[in-house]
Amino acid sequence: MEQPIQITSLEPSALFVRDGEALRQLIRLQVENSGAEHTAVLHVRAGGIDERLPLGTIPAGAAERKIYLPDLRDPAVVDLKLQVGDTFQQEMRLDWQPQKHWEVHLVHYSHHDLGYTDLPLNVLKEHAGFLDDVLRYCDATRDWPEEAA
Repeated sequence: MEQPIQITSLEPSALFVRDGEALRQLIRLQVENSGAEHTAVLHVRAGGIDERLPLGTIPAGAAERKIYLPDLRDPAVVDLKLQVGDTFQQEMRLDWQPQKHWEVHLVHYSHHDLGYTDLPLNVLKEHAGFLDDVLRYCDATRDWPEEAA
């Protein structure tokens, strides 16, 4: 039986997004489609997780899909099944290692001459305002496509 769509690589990233109270890990999935475009679904099973992740329409050729898996905090065996239409095209079993959770701190720093630019108290308020502007921009553009960043 012809298997037009195959997973060629699966790359876990160190990036997580919040899904309510839970975290989900960004995974970059590379697929190769040697036939006509098809709609695909990825079935994921691991340590109490049983999910179906729609991959959308996969065009002919190579394609990348970003999927978000539940945060696995302990090493686990992950079973993946690629479904195209009513048929399972590919099955994979991976030994999964959890990613480290990083905490990122943003610190604004800029050169200024205290007393020359303005009074120190006014300069501090202005610098705090810069960070507020950055956070407002992040909130305002949260739903923008990645290419717009």
